Amino acid sequence: MLKRRINVFDSILSCNKDKEVSKACKPFIRMFSALLQAVASPEKKKEISVVAFSFYRVKTAPQNIQEGDCGVYAMKYIEYLAIGINFVGLGDRAMRDQRLKLAAELFDEVPESDYWIQMSDPNP
Repeated sequence: MLKRRINVFDSILSCNKDKEVSKACKPFIRMFSALLQAVASPEKKKEISVVAFSFYRVKTAPQNIQEGDCGVYAMKYIEYLAIGINFVGLGDRAMRDQRLKLAAELFDEVPESDYWIQMSDPNP
């Protein structure tokens, strides 16, 4: 926030051209300044610049070579950045296990109910 820069972690650098990424980021780099202005207290609004953010495409993000795991990569990027750990060990070889772990975590969050009993009964 202090640098007024959005870091873009792209798991498929080879497919996504800089021009395409720039076009996709344009609404976000403008939106962040507007959002900060909208939620700031009246005293802070004077301090917040309305100048658009810039963006930086992180070239060292782990790359998704095999198809179909870009969503898992995105989730892991968010998780790793949120808890402050680096991307060591994150790559295509780890994605199967990461996908299963994510599915188990999501399943754990669903409250137990009759729905699951009905779903597991072949003759509901």
